[in-house]
Amino acid sequence: MEFAIRSRQEIAALNTEDIAGKLSYLGAGLRILRQDLPDHALLGFAGSPWTLATYMVQGGSAREFTALKHLYFGQPECFDLLMTKVTDAVIQLLRMQIEAGVDAVQIFDSWGANCPAHAYESMSLQWIRKIVSSLPQGFPIILYAKGMAHHARQMLSTGCCGLSVDWTVHLADLRRQLGDKIVLQGNLDPAVLDLEPGIVRAQARALLDSWEHKPGHIFNLGHGIMPTAKVECMAALVDTVVQYGGPSRI
Repeated sequence: MEFAIRSRQEIAALNTEDIAGKLSYLGAGLRILRQDLPDHALLGFAGSPWTLATYMVQGGSAREFTALKHLYFGQPECFDLLMTKVTDAVIQLLRMQIEAGVDAVQIFDSWGANCPAHAYESMSLQWIRKIVSSLPQGFPIILYAKGMAHHARQMLSTGCCGLSVDWTVHLADLRRQLGDKIVLQGNLDPAVLDLEPGIVRAQARALLDSWEHKPGHIFNLGHGIMPTAKVECMAALVDTVVQYGGPSRI
């Protein structure tokens, strides 16, 4: 960030008007993709208000993100004002993406695990809940929160229809806990993409096998792809998923 937002005056000065206009290049890019890829799923995304505000108040990345928690506990009125503004901006951003033709959107609560368990609702989920309720009813929304699968039911209470989970969770076990009506996305460890294509294929097949051909799975990594990932490993991953036909064909 150009500067860390700390004071009430700086928060009040944040301008959330015309987010779609300020980010018009994004809408234009999505429309081009929608036209060029009519038969492919197009996904939009945004950071959660908690995660975005974490960077805004900290000023960038850090070893320990404490600034936003200090604001929450020490200046709750300022915290609420900041989160209201960021939530409004995210709503506008996602509405713009939906109007541009995306088939689903994903909200990344990447720093949700920085919330104390008793405060996860008030720090993060209540703002995600507001976003979901402000988008078209029934539109597919996926929520990702790294390290928070133990709060899966609480996360689903926001109204999202799917959860994306990291590699620390056994995907099939989580599905059995939540039932068949929930979409789960994930969750190959992105570290394997640094290795060899054969390892990637084996790991991807094992994950797919564990799902037992049941519906409601979106294959994905358990977190973002890393700069160290090899192109040939990514190609092997895509080919493996596309060509997958079950244990009998492996």
